[in-house]
Amino acid sequence: MEVYGTLEKALEQNDIKNFQTIYSNPENENFKFEFSWDLALLFSTYINKYSTENRNESVDFLKKINQHLCELYANPKEIYLVYLENSELLLKSGNFDHFIDLMQTIFLKSNIKFLTSSLQSIFSLFNKHLSQIPSSTYQTLVELVLTFLTTLVQRFNESVQLKEMMTTFLIELFKHVYKNDLLDPKKELIIDKTIDFVKKINKNLFILIIKFEERKSEFDKTALSLFTSYILVKQSKLDYDYLNFPKVYQNIFIFCEILKTLNRLFNDLNNELFVNSGLLATKLLTERLDEKALTEEYLELGPLVEHFESLFRTSVHAQFESSRKLSNQILKAEFNLFTRTARFYFIKYFYNFYSKGFESLNIYVLSYLMYLLKEEVNQSINLNEDFYMSKKSNLKKIFALALGSKKLDVVKESSLVISLLSLIRLILLKDKTDKTGIHSQLKSQVTGFVHFIESCCEENQTFYSVELKKLAQESEKCAEIKKTIKINHEVTSEPTKKEQIQSTEASLQTINLIKSLNIRIEELYEEFRNK
Repeated sequence: MEVYGTLEKALEQNDIKNFQTIYSNPENENFKFEFSWDLALLFSTYINKYSTENRNESVDFLKKINQHLCELYANPKEIYLVYLENSELLLKSGNFDHFIDLMQTIFLKSNIKFLTSSLQSIFSLFNKHLSQIPSSTYQTLVELVLTFLTTLVQRFNESVQLKEMMTTFLIELFKHVYKNDLLDPKKELIIDKTIDFVKKINKNLFILIIKFEERKSEFDKTALSLFTSYILVKQSKLDYDYLNFPKVYQNIFIFCEILKTLNRLFNDLNNELFVNSGLLATKLLTERLDEKALTEEYLELGPLVEHFESLFRTSVHAQFESSRKLSNQILKAEFNLFTRTARFYFIKYFYNFYSKGFESLNIYVLSYLMYLLKEEVNQSINLNEDFYMSKKSNLKKIFALALGSKKLDVVKESSLVISLLSLIRLILLKDKTDKTGIHSQLKSQVTGFVHFIESCCEENQTFYSVELKKLAQESEKCAEIKKTIKINHEVTSEPTKKEQIQSTEASLQTINLIKSLNIRIEELYEEFRNK
């Protein structure tokens, strides 16, 4: 170990010339073989020290020596453990490039078994330290990583396991780059290089997505979802099919398999990046399908049903108005992908599903479905179709489902009540010859519902009128003091008397609108009877 001590002393004194003389001495060749482990640790320690002290020439020299040791003298399996255990010495001091070079040298001297058993640890280190790298050098280091992976693929081209490991790492790397706003405007360039490499080692990206979606092992599937959304958007700007969809599959299979992946992006509706990525990709995917291409059987496909549920939630609860608006547009476009019969079953299925509760989401969906049904019935009557005529009984089935509720609150669920009454009013206006059965088969259902709503309106109008008078009197008596209340551990301001008055007046206006619709429906029945 005398040679080791002399080398260490030379490095301590930053005496590079003396170090080089000792290290290059032919008599020390066996020493380098026998003590490569110790020397690798020594060199890494001083690379870190010199980097901290900004001795750049000494750092560059020692990197070459370290690389030389790794190439000619070290056992790859042993030296790998040294660098892995002491990786912080190189990575924390900014010598990421040197660490990559060393790993490349080690793996090229190894066999595929050692490589595949060791590479995951290196990927974990990359992921950890790439997130701490300044944006100014990020692109360079990602390119170094891609070059490193390219070299390994060229050397071990036949290994499916290696390609799968690389793909996993690259998809997760893609997510980190995609979320990193500090990388603009270089972000797209880095992403495209990453995706191009994934495409290079996976001939068909669609097959890749399906395979990774089915993986049971630990894997960030949100990264896969972002990756999928990005390439869908990217292919829309290109002249060729970037996903290379297999021709043997029907479009609906592709549609549902991709939807399964995209649905994950709607789990957190406060994450604008994820939600908008999912919506934009879904919109582009929807545009691939022909209008009226889907039959009612497709409503039995889980991913498709989950997708519509995600869009309904996004339309109501997404944090940003632009997301809510785009979600509504996609809902309407996708509804039109179904045939007339399928659209009927769509409305019936989701109305039945969401009528089991009366939260804000449920009320929105039920109201939206009645809006869709109103358009469907109007179109069907205009085209003189028999789908919603009395002999088909489809309208009767929907009315039995929608008008049978005796739990409606005409104020809290006013949007649904108004949608239902507007639908009835439309049919009465359009159907002058009772083709739908609105004046015969459906009359008892409709009038029963109208009378129930009328009774609810009277009760609510009395209540809100008394409440409005009471609030007005309290407001005149004394100046108001701002109060706070705690809801779900959050402190919020109580509504002021003025705000309570405005809310009560709005409720009364809603009741009056509902009563007006009721009156108009009764008038239309009377007009038909007097014809």
